[in-house]
Amino acid sequence: MVTKKIQTEQTRQQFFLAGFQVLKEKGVKRLTTTQMFDTQVKQEQPKTLVGFLENSANTTLKMMDETPEFMIAIYYFIDFSRFNETYTIRLQNLVMNSSKEWVDDLSGYLPHNFPEERKEILVYMLDAFFTRLGTQYLILQDQELYLKISTEFINMIVNFIEGNQK
Repeated sequence: MVTKKIQTEQTRQQFFLAGFQVLKEKGVKRLTTTQMFDTQVKQEQPKTLVGFLENSANTTLKMMDETPEFMIAIYYFIDFSRFNETYTIRLQNLVMNSSKEWVDDLSGYLPHNFPEERKEILVYMLDAFFTRLGTQYLILQDQELYLKISTEFINMIVNFIEGNQK
C-alpha cells in the first residue's frame, strides 16, 4: 500500500514537471494535456509502432489514475468553448496542431510508402480511441479491461497499416 502511494506521488510529480517544462518553454497558452502526454511518451522513445502505441495507452491510463483533474479540466474547457467563438477557434487549432504532431511522431514508425491521407485517418482513429478511452476510464476505472481493449486496438491499427501497403 505504501509502495502504491509512493508510485502515485512519483507519477504526479512527473506530470507536474512535464507541465512545468511546457510552461517554462512555451508559456501558459501552450500548456495542454497533449503536451504533458507527449513529454511522457517521448521520454521512453519506443523503437516500434506497437511499442509507441502501448506506451501511449499506458501513459493515458496512468494519467487517468494519477492526474484525472487534467482530463476533467480539458473536458470542461471543451464544453465551455461551445459557447465562446474565441475558445472554439483555439480548441480547433489545438486539435489541428496536435494532429500534425501525431503525424510527425508516427511517420518514423510507418512504411515510407504509407499514403499521406491515410496517416491523417490513422491519427484521427488514434485520437478517437484515446479520447474515449480516457472518458470511459475516468468513469469505470477498470484498468485490466482497458489494457485488453488497448491491445486489441493496437492489433487493429497494425492491420490497418499493413492493409494500406498492398
